[in-house]
Amino acid sequence: LAVLASVGLKNKVVITLIGTGAVKPLYQPIKRILLKWAYRRADKLVAVSRNTRAEVLRVVPDLEIEVINHGVDFEKFQITNHKLQTNSKSQITNLKPYILSVGALKKRKGYKYSLRAFSEVAAGFPNLKYVIVGQGPEREALKLQVTSYKLQDRIVFFDGLPEEDLIALYHNAELFILLPQDVGWDIEGFGLVFLEAAACGLPVVATLGTGAADAVRDGYNGLLVPAADGAKAAQAVIKILSAPELRNSFSENSFKFAKMMSWEKAAQNYLGAYKAAS
Repeated sequence: LAVLASVGLKNKVVITLIGTGAVKPLYQPIKRILLKWAYRRADKLVAVSRNTRAEVLRVVPDLEIEVINHGVDFEKFQITNHKLQTNSKSQITNLKPYILSVGALKKRKGYKYSLRAFSEVAAGFPNLKYVIVGQGPEREALKLQVTSYKLQDRIVFFDGLPEEDLIALYHNAELFILLPQDVGWDIEGFGLVFLEAAACGLPVVATLGTGAADAVRDGYNGLLVPAADGAKAAQAVIKILSAPELRNSFSENSFKFAKMMSWEKAAQNYLGAYKAAS
């Protein structure tokens, strides 16, 4: 609609490509025609990750697309800026030690594989729990999976948490894990939760070939594993938990990485894109 309007108004158009919405319509006949026309007519195309850009170029290879990653409000996620209620403090203390996931309970988030990974990790770390924060259509299926692993007492689901409690959960976790998958053309555009976890100093385990590859630095503040591979994810978690020096290094680097990935930096990059289009 914006591109159509620009034809008459003669305004410049910048289109930002964000995950599924930028890709899935390219596989729907009528929408593909319209979207390819809009992409080609736009004065500037920006993608939020290299993976989003790659998925669009798979269908429309002649486009020029700049990648501008999301940012994170680093100060917002510092625990000193928040006050927890006494009952929340005790609840989080009772959960420790735990690994953490945050994200909607949908197939593309890869919980099927992170639960499988935890089922392997759990055997070697008998006190460890797995906390999952989110809600969505896969909730019941995931709970059945938990039951099949006989880990009901070690895997905890939360949703609708106050922001202060969520930030406290980040800070008290051992590491952050989320294994997004591209399911058909439903893709993870970027993954802000990875930057939130980094801002809280968490080592991260995520997947290659997805938007997460721009939100985590492999071997610097975490480990990237193949998609749909619970065994490799389990190995990555065990590697981090078993090596305090590696874990501390990833933790320090997560803070550095999150500080670098600021919204101020993202805003300046977008400003440059807008100027280039004008």
